[in-house]
Amino acid sequence: MSQPIYQRYKETELQKRGIPLNTLITNDNYSQILLTKDSLRLIANLISEKTQKKLSTKNIESLVSFIEKLKPSKFYNLPLSEAHIKIALYYLERFKIQEALIKDDYANSIENITHLNEITDMPSISDYQQKEINQFTKNENQYKYAAFSDRRGNAVVDLERVNGIRSSPNNIESGKKISDDDVSKINYETLKMVKNFLDPAAIDSLLNRFSSTYTSFYSINLPHQVVPLDSRNRLLTNSNLTEYSWNIHTAGDPGHLGDIKIQDTLQQTIQMNIGSFWLPMYPVAGSYYNKIRMLIKEFTAQSNTVTEFLNSDQTQPTVYYYHFEFDITQTAGLKVLLTPVNNTFTFRKPFARIETLTISFRTPFNLMQFIPDRGVYNITFGNPTQFTITSNPAHLLNTGDLVYITNVDTINASINIAINTQIGWLITVTSATQFTIPFNSSILIGSNSGIDIYYGSQRIFFGLEFINLEQ
Repeated sequence: MSQPIYQRYKETELQKRGIPLNTLITNDNYSQILLTKDSLRLIANLISEKTQKKLSTKNIESLVSFIEKLKPSKFYNLPLSEAHIKIALYYLERFKIQEALIKDDYANSIENITHLNEITDMPSISDYQQKEINQFTKNENQYKYAAFSDRRGNAVVDLERVNGIRSSPNNIESGKKISDDDVSKINYETLKMVKNFLDPAAIDSLLNRFSSTYTSFYSINLPHQVVPLDSRNRLLTNSNLTEYSWNIHTAGDPGHLGDIKIQDTLQQTIQMNIGSFWLPMYPVAGSYYNKIRMLIKEFTAQSNTVTEFLNSDQTQPTVYYYHFEFDITQTAGLKVLLTPVNNTFTFRKPFARIETLTISFRTPFNLMQFIPDRGVYNITFGNPTQFTITSNPAHLLNTGDLVYITNVDTINASINIAINTQIGWLITVTSATQFTIPFNSSILIGSNSGIDIYYGSQRIFFGLEFINLEQ
């Protein structure tokens, strides 16, 4: 086997001409280096060495035209010697000089395999690319088409169209007579491209690629929706001291305490997620095991269970249900920070529709009773302003706790606005049933009753994320 031409090429031949072999091709020097007389002679010598024949003047002109049509980007950052070899190989591969000079290789040539010589007199790289794109199947990667983005999309493109000389909607030179077979061949190639593009399976495959970023389970969209639960806005009609409840709906303005408005109906729910949150607990020592379990009452049929045998002969099981288990990771006063052991619960089958949510907690076996988080008070005007509870025997508050006062209604509008502020008040506890706020209301005399006050220190709020099947 003869030695490859790039191995027999001598470095001194370029150095004698003042252009080192390792010169890199850039956008600025492309034409000054590759289209010089010396470069053309070196490329021609490489071609002649392969074909064992000297190139004619016509062949040299064809070589110049060929190099001018090549994109400079093919040679950026290549050493000059490699660029020469690459051009020579391109020329030998693409042009019909290969048929005339290397007859043994013609059977495997591009022209013979693709039949480009039957379509245009001087097939180019662009024509070869166009033939290649026609062979793509409907499942080919879409990125492959990007390589041909500079094409017009025609099935066959001759040299004049490639050079921008002619831009007619057909590929037939003006005044040139062609046979019916040629017309049929052109029509067939064009219609094949149209058919492949309009194939329903191809369109479906393309759309699937676009939608893939929005799906996470085969072809089913899984919308996520977070429902914020806040004990300050719970349903007060539920008098059970071990439960907090809310209504969930999408229609209109909620307008009532305990209603949570969401954008989309919660239906076909398959999973829910929860994060860490603070839980008021009195006394904190009630959680000896440092564990808390939470149950969502509406989902009891699909929940985790734990069993105890508490009767004397230990034959009757007591079953507890829960959805999330938490570790108590921090304590602050009468609050504990709950961190989920597993923040995800997956339903065994989709839950059809969620319209209410009711939560309860165990520590981790005994049902927990919530500390009262609001009360009804009398207000005594003065400096400071004093409040005395009337609804419960004790408020269980501490100095520095935050309270929200909502319905003070006196003859003085400015005092009403100040005391009912939405940011609340930090209190000073004066007894088990009384506290004061740092506000001077002494311009009023006496007291008022029926004042609703919410305790910020007993507030529970967290988000439940629901994952649903496609709506």
